[in-house]
Amino acid sequence: DHSGRSVRIEARERIAPDVMALVQPAAEDMSDAYDDAEDGVGEEEDHVEVSAEGAQTLENFLVGDSNRIAFGLARRLAMGAGVEANVVTIVGPHGVGKSHLLKGIEQALKATKGEQSVLYMSDLRTLVRRAKVVLLDDFQFICSKPGTLVEFFSHMRAIVANGGVVVLAADQTPALIDQLDERMRDEIHGGVIAQMELPERNLRREILRAKAD
Repeated sequence: DHSGRSVRIEARERIAPDVMALVQPAAEDMSDAYDDAEDGVGEEEDHVEVSAEGAQTLENFLVGDSNRIAFGLARRLAMGAGVEANVVTIVGPHGVGKSHLLKGIEQALKATKGEQSVLYMSDLRTLVRRAKVVLLDDFQFICSKPGTLVEFFSHMRAIVANGGVVVLAADQTPALIDQLDERMRDEIHGGVIAQMELPERNLRREILRAKAD
């Protein structure tokens, strides 16, 4: 075109799903971008791989009004600072960066406090009670399994009793998860809950630009 930019045409099926989730036809308003992208989008869309090694860190997490509170909590945890709670829950729909934040905390704590200081997991198979910080992604998935849910809260209570911190990421607020009993909800709501919203227009553009880079 007249701007001197080059254009490459790719078949739709060859474009990575996480990139497609951020792109919409030009005729649509940017505010509708995520409405059509959510169908079929899994937690993998949290990945924004912009570092040389493709690692998700807090340094390459893009911050906007939609995620500023959650990012601030993640940064405090990554620095080893307290957040006045032993249970921190990050809530938001698919693709807003929950996994990125958890992995950013993991990377930072491992670098400063050692490999054994933190445990990232998306299920309970590798849960280690001696970890000082436990990161559980996709918390809503275990809620549909009563036995697993009871086991998790048993582990969580032990971790908290030992002075550790449990960080959960879920697609919906614990108040809307029917499988949680009153005690479970009280334990989560007694901590800190950070809500993540869909990115605003400028932040969407930054995310798309980062992915393109």
